[in-house]
Amino acid sequence: MNRERVMVERGPDRAVRRIGEVVSERGGAWLVRWPDGTEEEVRPGGISADGGRFFGMVAGGLQHRLATEPDEVQRLLVADPSEVFAALMVAQERARTSRQLIESLTAAGINAVDARSAWKKARAALESRPDVRVIGDGAQRAYRLRQASATPPPLDEAPKPLPEAAPVDRLTSPSVDRAIPEAAVGSASKPPRETPDAARGDEHRGSTGEFGARDTGKDLLRLARGRPLDVKITDLEPHIMEQPTAIQALFAVLTGQDAGRVCAAAGLRALESGAALAAIADEVLEVAWPRLQNGQKMFMLGIARNSKLIDKVDVVHLIGAGGAGALLDRATDEARSAHQRGGKDRLVAFGRLIDRVLRSERVDQLDLGSIVRAALSEALPEGDDRVEALVAAAAKIVRVNSARWSSLPVSDRDKLIRRSAALP
Repeated sequence: MNRERVMVERGPDRAVRRIGEVVSERGGAWLVRWPDGTEEEVRPGGISADGGRFFGMVAGGLQHRLATEPDEVQRLLVADPSEVFAALMVAQERARTSRQLIESLTAAGINAVDARSAWKKARAALESRPDVRVIGDGAQRAYRLRQASATPPPLDEAPKPLPEAAPVDRLTSPSVDRAIPEAAVGSASKPPRETPDAARGDEHRGSTGEFGARDTGKDLLRLARGRPLDVKITDLEPHIMEQPTAIQALFAVLTGQDAGRVCAAAGLRALESGAALAAIADEVLEVAWPRLQNGQKMFMLGIARNSKLIDKVDVVHLIGAGGAGALLDRATDEARSAHQRGGKDRLVAFGRLIDRVLRSERVDQLDLGSIVRAALSEALPEGDDRVEALVAAAAKIVRVNSARWSSLPVSDRDKLIRRSAALP
């Protein structure tokens, strides 16, 4: 299985600052491409310039989901715990017994009693999932994802001891405030790179291969309506792989494939995804939406146009305050790059995403730093209504908890005051 890796940078306050793609690994260092397009060589567990830390994770795995959507993980722990255990297995190459899975969940910061209770509710559902393989019987019965390794182990393989835990981090969610060791991610193949079309600009220009400039929007609409395509989907796969990651995700969802990892990758580039989805009919999104877990829907939230579906979404309710703050942080970094390179469609997506985040009834739960960084973005021109809306949101957050203002860097406070003074 291709296990895409990501690098998460947390600040000294433990908030997620940014999430980057792992391009390559050399020795103990990873070459990471951040959302603004810059590349940096960092070490998992290393210290960042401002005293934060770097954590290596498998995209779509439990640690990644805890970093981006802790509230959703807590909801799933009660509503569908089999999904939590499946996410746990994403980062594990070998089969694990129930005891080892419960221990891993506890190591991830879940209360031991809750972890055992979740397993009791999840076991039957987990054993019936087509993507989970059950090996052995009795106390040696073990579980792993069927795609967990390129060469399946023999059926009588005995589960190996759990790996030693890596550096410890802590969740920022108020509902879970326990130590979280970042699981070792092992070897993995290179994550998806930005598509050639996306590198040339926001407008997707279509493939020049066997299928030429095939209309992927029409293909997706036919699939959404339950109609067959005029070609086999397997024959179309090389063309699909040339599309932006968000388009790949929709094809995966509508053809019944495992879309978790590609949705996670598309969510890391929310503005690129939003620009790509602007030409896709709402009917396609409406069919795909209920087939996805809440965190997997993140890549749709920046769609660069009006959308009857997406515009009704309460972003903070959907992915939690932590997830929304992390999404806004990544989008702010991506918008800076788009502003410097003239990516107009991505800047439109940035504005739409800000509108949707601020429309939430729970905006006062958001991280103040994320709101302030967006308000100070050079991608938003002076006098832009969205700057005023972001400043108003920041004021609302401070009214709820004045201590948040003093926790901001002095330079950010001064910049925000100056930018506020320039508003009409």
